[in-house]
Amino acid sequence: RDTASVARWRSDVPSAIVAIALRSDGQLVALGASDSVVTLWDRRARTPRSQRLQYDWPFVDHRMQGANPDLNPPVALRFDGDVLVAVYRRGDVIGWGLDGKPRWHLSGDCDADEASAFANRHTPPDQPPVAAGPDDHQACGRSEASSLSADGRLLATTTSFTLRIRELPSGRPRLLHIDDEMFADAPAFSPSGTLGVFHLYGRVHSWRGGELRQLLPPRETGPIATRISR
Repeated sequence: RDTASVARWRSDVPSAIVAIALRSDGQLVALGASDSVVTLWDRRARTPRSQRLQYDWPFVDHRMQGANPDLNPPVALRFDGDVLVAVYRRGDVIGWGLDGKPRWHLSGDCDADEASAFANRHTPPDQPPVAAGPDDHQACGRSEASSLSADGRLLATTTSFTLRIRELPSGRPRLLHIDDEMFADAPAFSPSGTLGVFHLYGRVHSWRGGELRQLLPPRETGPIATRISR
């Protein structure tokens, strides 16, 4: 309702806004932009002030190869007390302090076992496994959508072919599930900690530790759009 503040926030973010978070007391606002920069607005002072939160990441311009540039926007933002948790497209997760400095930073790259599973997702059982390269470590860890558990201790991220669950802020892996049927939209944690995830053709899974549990079989329809209530 504070249109003047909204105008100031928007003018301070020159790129398209792709993620937003508001702390429960309404005094802190975070805006994530398509250029990977997160702007933190602090309304507690008489004159609201902003600061830009950004980190160095290896940019690779794929446009010469006919692909899109390797952008790294935040896919999700959430305040956890005095820490802003930011999840980025490359899979990095940063806990930003209100002073603009990272409290902790998890790399998005998958570990050796995860990258090997990703690299061999199409390897026939009767063929020797291929060695995972740097591109596999990076592609395995990317994030297109994400969900944080209610207590902020678990992070689920998805791409078209992967579901990855990690503990925060340690980064300890809990699950990497690879599936060619493609995950649809964002995963979602319930308040009790159960994760729900859909596949593009309607197959429904839940997770609460261990392996995924299938709840509904695929529907004999075309691709669907899904929303999971919280």
